[in-house]
Amino acid sequence: TERSEAGDLEIRSIKGLQIVNGGQTVASIHRSGTIDRCPHLSKIGVQAKITVVKPELLEELVPAISRFSNTQNKVNEADFASNDPFHVELEKLANSVWAPGQQSRWFYERARGQYEVARLRKSGTSSARRNAFDKETPKSQKFNKTDFAKYYNCWDQKPHIVSLGAQKNFVKLMADFAKNRKSHFPDDAFYKQLIAKAIIYKFSEKVARKLKLPGYRANAVAYTVSLLSFKTVSRLDLVTIWNRQSVSEATASTIEEWMPLVYEKILATAAGRNITEWAKKPECWQAIQLLDVTVPDELEKELREGDPLPNVGKRAASGSNQLTTVDRENINRVLQHDDEFWWTLVQWAKGKDVLSDFQKSIVTTIIDYSSSGWKKIPSHKQAKHIIAALDLAIEAGFNPDQPED
Repeated sequence: TERSEAGDLEIRSIKGLQIVNGGQTVASIHRSGTIDRCPHLSKIGVQAKITVVKPELLEELVPAISRFSNTQNKVNEADFASNDPFHVELEKLANSVWAPGQQSRWFYERARGQYEVARLRKSGTSSARRNAFDKETPKSQKFNKTDFAKYYNCWDQKPHIVSLGAQKNFVKLMADFAKNRKSHFPDDAFYKQLIAKAIIYKFSEKVARKLKLPGYRANAVAYTVSLLSFKTVSRLDLVTIWNRQSVSEATASTIEEWMPLVYEKILATAAGRNITEWAKKPECWQAIQLLDVTVPDELEKELREGDPLPNVGKRAASGSNQLTTVDRENINRVLQHDDEFWWTLVQWAKGKDVLSDFQKSIVTTIIDYSSSGWKKIPSHKQAKHIIAALDLAIEAGFNPDQPED
């Protein structure tokens, strides 16, 4: 700042400027100058309130300013999370990680309207540059914060949470991430797996459109993706899906075969209740889990190729790892959970006559395996006992999301 000749305080420059309320006004002025070539912009003034925020208060204060100053337009809950470090990092990854072949990349719209702003900034009035942008960053590969939450929670087998709606699903996911921010902070591997989940979800949407379901398509998609994750014990090779940028023929045919069955099951189990509300219930997901479908042989062959094999136990020592489908599913169910999950189970089991001492002991062993990043993969026998213990605990009321004191 500096003093004018009249003695008034004037702002000469601003660093780190962020528009909290007034984005539409600024965008309109920007378009008038760049696209419409308006010659009179120098005569326009816009009243502004400028708040100086200390760097250490940015994450806490800026969303609060946005929340309480935007009253004339609807602002979604997801909009308030735009500056969260998680989403900033996810945007950086989207900007830097290109799909295999280096021909295109996915676009993460951290803030509403970012895609069109980026398109305009890069292309200006040139149709050639605009076409180049559209080829490098096609709209079909654009996703936003609520899309991200949808892709993630569907594969995480929470279709009833996804069915609550885009905003509620997003808020619940970010609340879950906040409990353990370190383990959920995005990196290159996280990003590629997320895009693979997006590819699975988007293909399922195409199937729903092809089937011309008369209603509740979003629920059918969410539940079909979750059922695929559940029945395969999340064994689909997400890295391969990222590399291909498409699902395999076996995965595609499985989704096409299962979706009509999932749709009919949702309708049937609603039993006269409001179907939209029924899809939001955990009981609906429990009913879909019991759907009588099996993983086709062709898909099972693919799953076996990517399965982690045990490296402890007699079979591993002898080089013999002949595993049944159930063995593989048990091992993968164990690997799905981290050491915190298994520690919560051990703590819950204390003082309860649910698990035997042997079962508690083997779960404790798995905590050590998990905390070391699964350098040791449990044997089929270990996995069998651990899953039996987990199922017993769940039947007795164990809920890892609500651990007991």
